[in-house]
Formats: sequence, structure tokens, C-alpha cells
Amino acid sequence: MKKAADALEDELDKNRMFAKKMEGSQVLLRDYICFWYGDERGAKTRCARDLGVSPQQVNRWLNLNVYIENRKLKRPDPNPIDVVFPDWIESYFTYQEKQTKE
Repeated sequence: MKKAADALEDELDKNRMFAKKMEGSQVLLRDYICFWYGDERGAKTRCARDLGVSPQQVNRWLNLNVYIENRKLKRPDPNPIDVVFPDWIESYFTYQEKQTKE
């Protein structure tokens, strides 16, 4: 039981660290999808559904090397697009904010 709890805590810490990295720097959309959704079949589709766009749009963004910075999708050139993170990912950001306030 202790081993399973430690493994879960390690996974939570890893997720919190990635969320912290996303707050302060640029993260490629490809890395975001691989980390939060995994690299198995259907990951891009689940991400597209959570972002409220089509899977084809996610593929276009991946081809353009779109990145996330300050909660916005940005391409190497033009206008940023606001990203609304799903609640299950947003919880890692709110955890970080609580930790910094304490």
C-alpha cells in the first residue's frame, strides 16, 4: 500500500513540475499532448476535444510547431490563441498557485 501511495505521489509531483514549467516558459504543443494525454492512439483527438477544436486543427498546429506560453497557443509568427485547459489539467495550475501563496 505504501509503495502504491509513493508511486502516486511521484506521479503527482511530476505533473505539478510540468505545470510549473508551463507557467514560466514555452512548451511545444507536441510535448503538452505527450505529457498530459500520452503518446498512444487517440491522444490528439482527446486533446482536440478538450480544447474545443477539430483533430485536423491540432494536426495543423503540430505541423506549425505551435507552442504554449502564458496559457496561450502561439505560432512562431502571428497572433496568440487563448487556451482553456480542461479542469483536470487546470487543477495542477491552481495547486501551484496555492503553494506560492503559502
